[in-house]
Amino acid sequence: SERRMRGSLVRWWWRRRIWAVPVAVFVALSLPTLFGGRWAVDMGWYGGISRSIVERGDAWYLHAGDRVYFNKPPLAFWLTAACQWAFGGDAWAVRLSGWLCACGCVVATAALVRRLHGARAGLAAGVVMATTSELIRVSTQFRLDVPHLLFVLLAALGVVTAAKRELAGRRGAALAGPMLLSGVAIGLALMTKPFFGPLAYLFMAPWLLWVGARRTLLWIAASLAVGVAVAAPWHVSMVMHYGRPFVDEYLGRQAIGRGLGTAFESDPWWYYLKLLASTYWPWLAVLVLAGLAMAKGQKLSRN
Repeated sequence: SERRMRGSLVRWWWRRRIWAVPVAVFVALSLPTLFGGRWAVDMGWYGGISRSIVERGDAWYLHAGDRVYFNKPPLAFWLTAACQWAFGGDAWAVRLSGWLCACGCVVATAALVRRLHGARAGLAAGVVMATTSELIRVSTQFRLDVPHLLFVLLAALGVVTAAKRELAGRRGAALAGPMLLSGVAIGLALMTKPFFGPLAYLFMAPWLLWVGARRTLLWIAASLAVGVAVAAPWHVSMVMHYGRPFVDEYLGRQAIGRGLGTAFESDPWWYYLKLLASTYWPWLAVLVLAGLAMAKGQKLSRN
């Protein structure tokens, strides 16, 4: 009986290795920072906002102490407040939701590449994601970028699933389901950081044309509508409740001002290139290897 149980456990692990191995790698590398990482710039600030949700019992109108807070959408604060409610106010509870979202990013990456290139590539991509130093670093720093990335990856996964179904000859509801779920994910991205989530479709639309999934491309408008519907209630209520101060801060300073580099101290144009070159390993190594393979005559896959 014990031998059969061990055999069942091994088979369970083997069937789920595509995501289980990358997640195990990520947990091994990131778990120490969950309980002992340094506090990032916004971590205490955001942790306090999340804590006020638990103390006030009001998740819709956020507060930083006695000050109203509407600089960012509330979803990431809701997730952290749930962790604080469940596990208390320790630092690891503040970090927990971002860390879990980072684990989700690893799983979503493996699933996405599996649908494109098969199980072996999915497993490799998941491990690459799990060992990327920048993801490990920010996963426990309460960065809104981490849950936002998870939702965008899930949106991409929905698009890829629909496209693969279309290319296999399926129509109708087979495409509608994943595309509408993709729209829900975009809506959740909009509830995490302002405005950037829908831009993901700008990258996915040319790919859909490239692979010939034109019916799926037509569903993007419906997906966007679903995303807007998911995010609209909170945004509309903020405009109705706070009026011009919300619009000026949320749209003017946090979105337009950041984009133009006028609201905060701006970085030089090469800042993100330097960040990519110094921290996105081993992802960059895989990119270099892919470039070398193409230089030797390997054809670019239509996927």
